[in-house]
Amino acid sequence: GIRMRGPLPKGLASFDETVMLFERDIEKAKSLLDEAGYPNGFTVTTHYPVWRNIADIAVVLQANFADVGVQLDLEEVPLGTLVEHVVNGTSPFFPWVSTPTYADPDAALYPKFHTTAIAFGAAGNVGRYSDPEVDALLDEARTNPDNARRLELYGEVQHIVTGNAAWVFLSQNVTQQPLRSWVLGYEIPVIGILDFWGVDIVK
Repeated sequence: GIRMRGPLPKGLASFDETVMLFERDIEKAKSLLDEAGYPNGFTVTTHYPVWRNIADIAVVLQANFADVGVQLDLEEVPLGTLVEHVVNGTSPFFPWVSTPTYADPDAALYPKFHTTAIAFGAAGNVGRYSDPEVDALLDEARTNPDNARRLELYGEVQHIVTGNAAWVFLSQNVTQQPLRSWVLGYEIPVIGILDFWGVDIVK
């Protein structure tokens, strides 16, 4: 995979290459903990399922948290139990894989960051993020017929939610498929079904 820069996958309309990337800075992290009233760190539990590479990621996160004095306790649970914790708001820190259901920034941003989407359960705003400014931007983007303006609004949302550390965006899967030299016009869609309309076979 590749490292994610904000909440939109690379290749989706309105993806912004200028969205900030958080870099590892142990001293700054310790300073922020001290400012927040946790000079000696704290302990937090993360629930995680054995699925794909989630368990490996949890172990890496545990080691990184330890470097700044935060004890991350790992609790392996079935996927259904994790979903239950997330929906009920009883897991303070958890891994989550999210894939937009259609090829538009709205599919990635509205369900995960609009306040009303908290009510959508596991399909919605699982982090319970709420920001009136983001809500207003997403509402306008949903109703504005000017596509250029919509993409501009979604760009603003990317910068805000990333700057607020609404999520820790880790990685985006990369699909690689071999092609014969005589297959022309084939493209792997960022999201959605394969489209063979423009594909030619030239031998």
